[in-house]
Amino acid sequence: GGLTVRATSGALVGPPWQRRENGYVVSGTRAGQSRGGGDPKTCPTVYIEPHVEFSPEELRSIASDVDIVITPVSGQELGVGFAPGFELVHGPGDTLKLLDVLRPKYVLPMRNGAIDAEGPLSSLVREVGSEKELERRLQSKNWGKAIKLVDVIPGKDVMVKLE
Repeated sequence: GGLTVRATSGALVGPPWQRRENGYVVSGTRAGQSRGGGDPKTCPTVYIEPHVEFSPEELRSIASDVDIVITPVSGQELGVGFAPGFELVHGPGDTLKLLDVLRPKYVLPMRNGAIDAEGPLSSLVREVGSEKELERRLQSKNWGKAIKLVDVIPGKDVMVKLE
């Protein structure tokens, strides 16, 4: 067995002429098996993108295969007061769009939207949304199946059971 890794279009971080970062679809395989032919109980497929920036058209072709999504559930923006800010990490609205495309069984939150900033410019960076907000919004969706948020604690293993 092994892993199949497919790169997808990810975030544009930096100037517009810079190449986009990658998102990744990682699939487990057993000996003698090709991608997509696995037993979902033993060979989950995971999508990872750390900025919630993606191409819906590109992901629709693999959506039925994805069991787990690892992505931010809260965002981060740079702004002043109540004025709309510049998004550094997309927030829960974009996470919901991603989950609407992929419809995974589980979401493992990246916490790169949550910040503890100090210093004279710290008031310009703020968190947008939260895990609790995303969980509430997920419960209001009628997608035919529940998507579970799994609390992941650094340094501790988490077992995700696929049914």
